[in-house]
Amino acid sequence: MGGWKMNNKTLANTSLLELLPEPLRQDPDIIAASHAVDKEFQELVSAIKNCLTFAGVNTAREDVLDELAAELQVEFYSSDLPVKTKRNMIEGTYLYKYMKGTPFAVKQLVGDVFEEVLLEEWFEYGDEPGYFRLVTFAGMPDPGQLARLFSAIDTVKRASAWLRESFFSFYESELPVYFGGAVHTGVYQVITQVEED
Repeated sequence: MGGWKMNNKTLANTSLLELLPEPLRQDPDIIAASHAVDKEFQELVSAIKNCLTFAGVNTAREDVLDELAAELQVEFYSSDLPVKTKRNMIEGTYLYKYMKGTPFAVKQLVGDVFEEVLLEEWFEYGDEPGYFRLVTFAGMPDPGQLARLFSAIDTVKRASAWLRESFFSFYESELPVYFGGAVHTGVYQVITQVEED
């Protein structure tokens, strides 16, 4: 390869001086300043490791998720939510903002928190125009979480839409399940009219 030399350096093992253009690397003042801030530069580089893109949300630590959610201003986000919910909400934050004002945005937001959700618009269940209702299958949240959820819904729904009602249902039973069937028997008779000659 002639005069080319392969270099596998990363920011973690690079000094600030190495990042500067060649003419600046010869200046004694720049060299001294670079050496003076190298420690802080390395601390910054190690802190950057915690910065992530959406591709890294599924592997990020919980404290990093909280920081990222604050930076992105994720609606309804709370540090006491389960980690899986936090990941879903961070991944969906741009979608909430992009689709804001649509039933899809409301359904997506509530679905990211409660997993299963059914959103019905007024014409689907016979209500007045502009209303909608939600059905979730994850059980009833605590009252504080419920108030935050309704506030979050207000931020993504259109101004002319109103939440009529919410149903929180869950299926939990330790009762045995029985199956049954029935048999019906009978006589099949055909009655016809006989014509006389």
